[in-house]
Amino acid sequence: MRYCICVLGRRPIIGKRLTRQESREITRQDLLQAAADLFAECGVNGTSVEQIVERAGYSRGAFYGNFDGKQQLILALLEQRTERELAEVQALSADAGSFEETIEHLRNWHRGRDKNFAS
Repeated sequence: MRYCICVLGRRPIIGKRLTRQESREITRQDLLQAAADLFAECGVNGTSVEQIVERAGYSRGAFYGNFDGKQQLILALLEQRTERELAEVQALSADAGSFEETIEHLRNWHRGRDKNFAS
């Protein structure tokens, strides 16, 4: 088992022994973040699994322990992004008073989304 001291800028949990599931989830999230960063820099086709594991600081075994391949990782990134965007849209809709305000909030959100698509 590993201990969590600091993981890619996340708030450290010092001294807490991680369960196997917690450790695996941290590894998975680190791999997803490394892949997202590399895809933004080099494109999907210009990024290899080797580059992803090197950036994340893990082995190919760790990658294939979490994903069947690069395609499954891409689908996981898309799912993660979709869930985040759905939550944002739901929050915008809840904050708006009228239908017109909802539409305006969504337009502004969409413009910002287009500008920051790589994030």
